[in-house]
Amino acid sequence: ALKEDLTIGRDTEDPNYMFSGLQHMQVDAEDYMVVADWKETLIKVYDKTGKHVRSFGRKGQGPGEIGVPAYVAIFQGNKIVINDRPNGKFIFFSREGDVLKVVPKGKYGTIQRFKVDSEGNFYALWGSFDQGKITYELKKYSPAFEPLATLASFEETRTPQVVPAYSSALYLQIAPDDSIAWLDPVKYEITVADKEGRVLRKLIKDWEPVKITEAHEKRLIQQTWGDRGVRPGIKFEIPKYFPPVFAFYIDDESRIYVRTYDYITKDGVQLDRYDIFDPEGRYIAKFYHPRAETAQVFRKNKMYARVEEEVYGIDVLRKYSLIWE
Repeated sequence: ALKEDLTIGRDTEDPNYMFSGLQHMQVDAEDYMVVADWKETLIKVYDKTGKHVRSFGRKGQGPGEIGVPAYVAIFQGNKIVINDRPNGKFIFFSREGDVLKVVPKGKYGTIQRFKVDSEGNFYALWGSFDQGKITYELKKYSPAFEPLATLASFEETRTPQVVPAYSSALYLQIAPDDSIAWLDPVKYEITVADKEGRVLRKLIKDWEPVKITEAHEKRLIQQTWGDRGVRPGIKFEIPKYFPPVFAFYIDDESRIYVRTYDYITKDGVQLDRYDIFDPEGRYIAKFYHPRAETAQVFRKNKMYARVEEEVYGIDVLRKYSLIWE
């Protein structure tokens, strides 16, 4: 069960407690919440009570300046790493907002879903395009972002003028012991490997296909293309069924949480199912949570979520306690 602890983002007077574009957030070792606001080009920091501590960041292309804070990661307790996608670099900050270093991504500027381990090594998904297909590689990079190893790879067919509604790109997470895990969203299969890339175990779960309704199709088109709809000449490829999984997470005790597309409806609200596995891969629990709330972090029996509040037209950050029964 989940119990709401606090919500940040509804204060209409203090801009420090508002988000123009809550892109992504993480939590450091002392439970400070680090939020990337892509519209304001700011990193906002809150303590565990929800008190605003500081904001930092400046839009630009110069040293330490940010184009768009597309994604944030925490490593070595409280160091902050920002994926500045437009400028093709990672920016490392202290929690106080001081720039520690800048790492260019070079030819790997299009990487997705990066993570950083305790030694500063990067893990990321990189795709290369060739004659109607994309070859994705899950790579390990040095702290200077030099490629060290390829842990997994797969191909995805692409047809001109056809945009798939869902990608088969892998999701990845780092466990507290620096083991790396990646999720195949097409198969509901999680691979866990040590930091050298040696596979330790695989978690494979049976799943029942969930049909995409007409209402789901309409919402998916609006979310992807906006009010104008699918662009002329483009085929938006929506499958008959949802993929088995939406995303996954690893908490500080190495439990694995998988958000699925399976759902129930309660009081007119759609609730997605989350599956929970222990560190050895045993299925131990599940819970249902509103689809409008996207989990960002599970840590110390807390869940942090980005909430799309359609009533107010804003995003808020919400923290829950996980109650184990």
